[in-house]
Amino acid sequence: AEAQGAMLAAVAECGGCASVADPDDPELRFLMVSPDFVRMTGHPKAALIGRNCRVLNSGIDNDLEDVQLLRRGCATGEPTTAVLTNRRATGELFRNLIHVCGVSVGVGDGSWQVEEGTKWFLLGIHSDVTEEECPQSMEGHLQAVRALAERVREDIARRLEPHAADGAKGPDGAGAVPGAALSA
Repeated sequence: AEAQGAMLAAVAECGGCASVADPDDPELRFLMVSPDFVRMTGHPKAALIGRNCRVLNSGIDNDLEDVQLLRRGCATGEPTTAVLTNRRATGELFRNLIHVCGVSVGVGDGSWQVEEGTKWFLLGIHSDVTEEECPQSMEGHLQAVRALAERVREDIARRLEPHAADGAKGPDGAGAVPGAALSA
């Protein structure tokens, strides 16, 4: 319960465009979306929570390879980035750079990997790249979404620190660490 609460609070307060879903839910419904995500899509938070991200691309023919790439990332927690066309609440189309990654919650070995048997959530970081014309111009967006993912992971770890189990090992093999790890 503390882990999910930390994840939801970190996304709600991240200062960027983010979403979170539970990979144990076969529909991958949104558990939380950030205020920037609401602004980008134009959909009220209440209309998004409990819905699958497909609400944003219903009736849109996206590249099947990109869709399958994101589905694999959602299923495994492996960091995955793709661009899909989405629809705002107004009906306007936009290009959404989506970076998904698994964030482990609960104390692990600090390996930054989603491991079998550990609880994890699917973190989505989003950026509107509608105006970007070439891959080189998207490099700044890519760096920004990855940096935001790391800030959210660090915030979750900070929020969970009081709950970390004694004896857990950090990335350097020493001491207890907070219980959040980002798939890298």
